[in-house]
This record gives sequence, structure tokens and C-alpha cells, in this order.
Amino acid sequence: MRKYTTAILVTTLATLAVMGVSACTSSDGTSTGGTTQETTAATGAEQGTTAEQGTDARAHPEALPVGTVGKVGDWEVKIESVNAHADEELAAFNSYNTPPPAGQQFVLITLQAKYTGEDSDSFWADVVYKFYGSKGTVIEEGGAAPPNPVWSTKEVGPGETSIADLVFQVPSDEVDGGSLMLRLAGAPEDSGVFFGLQ
Repeated sequence: MRKYTTAILVTTLATLAVMGVSACTSSDGTSTGGTTQETTAATGAEQGTTAEQGTDARAHPEALPVGTVGKVGDWEVKIESVNAHADEELAAFNSYNTPPPAGQQFVLITLQAKYTGEDSDSFWADVVYKFYGSKGTVIEEGGAAPPNPVWSTKEVGPGETSIADLVFQVPSDEVDGGSLMLRLAGAPEDSGVFFGLQ
């Protein structure tokens, strides 16, 4: 009797084990269930973060026109010029500047920044700069070497001015309507000042 009961128990446990494996395996043999749900949740969180950071530049009607001064901390900044198709200019300046991938282009922005604070400061170390594409892509500065790279700007005193070039590698379909965002390093994301390209 005891052997018979043990046999039934073993059979039952084996059946349950097979059912559990089947529930965790799809028809093509890939793992499903809890792991997939956790991955989906993580992906959703990442997408949410991207959406928050990728604010549409067209949603910034306050973007300052080229040549208009904007106040960024102790800096009075204005865009001197914009070359939205700077591939050839950058290649001519430096032979090591290779063309961007298909569907992208270099945007070259020249800034003038006047320091109005006390003592002295450096624009490149004091300010964060990003390009907001018209479809929501947020782009860090870089991709090619410009004539006056921002990192080469020197420390200046009160009333003195820095001239700097910023280069952004931007998807071609996001240049029109895009904006340059500047804010102080360490300041909240929503404290940025937006500058238009026209």
C-alpha cells in the first residue's frame, strides 16, 4: 500500500513539473512568463525617461532668435551664426572630420558669451549645451572638430567675452525646428534657455 501511494505521489509531482515547464516555454522554445514581464516593465521605464528628456523643440516658442541675447547664469549669450549643413565646412577645416552617417548632418553653431559675474569663470566648464531635435531627440555636443571648440575657451573676467563653436550630429529630419538649449551645470533640466536656429 505504501509503495502504491509513493508511486502515485511521484507521478503527480512529475506531471506538475512538466506543466510548469510548459507554462514557461513558448511554442518556439523561447522563455516567457515572469522574465518577459520584468523586461517589459524595465523597457517601459526607459521609454518614459526618454520621452521626458526628449521634449519637442517646437514646444518652445520662447526660443530666442539668432542674435538675441539670453541670460544663462552670469553669462549673456547670443548665437552669432548657424550653419545647419556644416559637413563640407568642417571637412575643409580638418581632414579628420569624416562625414556623418546617412540621414544625419552636422550643425555648427557659433556663440558669443559675455561674463557678467565677479572674479573669473570659464564658459565651457560653467554651462551645459544640448541640441533639441524637432522630433524630440536630445543630442550631446560633438561628432567633429570645429575651428573654435568650446573646450578651448579660456577663463575670462568680468565684462570679457568668449567665442565658441558647438557641433551637433543631428538627424536631417530634426534640424528644421530644432533648438539649442543652454543651462548652468548642475541646474535643473527645466532651467534651460532655448535659442532658435533662425
